Amino acid sequence: MTPYTIRLRIRHPSIDPAEVTRILGKQPTHAWMAGTSRNPAEKDPSRNTHADSYWLAPIGLPASPPPAGALGRAGSIWHLEPHIPIDGLLAGQARLLMTHKAFFERLKAEGGSCALLVSISTRERWEVDWPPALLRMLGEMNMGLSIDVDKPGASDDAEP
Repeated sequence: MTPYTIRLRIRHPSIDPAEVTRILGKQPTHAWMAGTSRNPAEKDPSRNTHADSYWLAPIGLPASPPPAGALGRAGSIWHLEPHIPIDGLLAGQARLLMTHKAFFERLKAEGGSCALLVSISTRERWEVDWPPALLRMLGEMNMGLSIDVDKPGASDDAEP
């Protein structure tokens, strides 16, 4: 099976990333708030601040299984078995994210954006069919789908 990762990315003009974490129940790997310094050591932080708030977290597959009984109902939505095909995992995650549809609508109305980022590493031909139901759910949440396919060892500026 082709290795892949899926992350949820949220950008917003001003939301506190802690609010996103609280609502979605997932710890981000990267997050910052609009107006905070890009480089805390900068003497003049006003010249080097984040224009927007940003929140990024993996979804679906844990790095290692959580301890037995460690996950409650809310936490369990982020942990699925690693043998699930990518289209099935995305469809399952989209159904779970639909419980936060009002939150995603609010983000969009306030000028924010959401996307699922799929990164795939493959040495062979790769193909996936995105079921209409998945695309419909993502559309209902105003959520984009970004796919990055990487051939290990390939240079970014190499011609196909």
